[in-house]
Amino acid sequence: MLKKHEIGAIVQQFYFGESDGAKLVQALPAFAPGQHEKEFCKYWKQDEEKHDRLFHGILHEYALVPSGFNVLFEGLFGIAWQCVAEKDWVKCMTIAAVIETIALEAGIYLHENGDEPVQKILEEIIPDEKKHLAFSRTELQKYVNLSDNRIKIKNVVKKVKILSCKLGKEKKFNNHDIHVANMAQTAFLSDMEKLGIHYPNIKNKNGYWRNIFLEIIIN
Repeated sequence: MLKKHEIGAIVQQFYFGESDGAKLVQALPAFAPGQHEKEFCKYWKQDEEKHDRLFHGILHEYALVPSGFNVLFEGLFGIAWQCVAEKDWVKCMTIAAVIETIALEAGIYLHENGDEPVQKILEEIIPDEKKHLAFSRTELQKYVNLSDNRIKIKNVVKKVKILSCKLGKEKKFNNHDIHVANMAQTAFLSDMEKLGIHYPNIKNKNGYWRNIFLEIIIN
């Protein structure tokens, strides 16, 4: 089982992620491609707000005074807000798939290794995260072959990789990040393969441990 302060560190990222996620999703209907997407975003926002309340309710269990995102999620949400500013649906669904994949794997990891308070609320939250991820996957499958959307998807993923490289050089990742990133990479690359977007195997050499979400100097 994770220690209290380790659980608290992950809970804090969920808390801020759900709060900012609700704001992001609220902006999506303005340029959503259809009524179905607009309706889903309404329920998606409600889910994010519910998750925010649930995580807020257990902050005291870990003596947390919320201090904000860690550098990884600050960077990921920064990319997300850029996509929203461009009013680009495909880019937004790409970064949503990235964030929801990491959130789902982090939730599963925390449920397996956390204590009873966090396990209880994750049992309610994890099915919602799966639903949100499934939506972004479906939207990408729907639009991947139109116009230059494949290039857009690759460009968003490239921004994520540049971010991970920068943070790796600054030694910002820990062992829990490594585990979650491994699981998230497996799921995300599988989704990209289904879209016909292939990434070469990332080799760990020259003193680096790498995957698509994380890069660490090991020497």
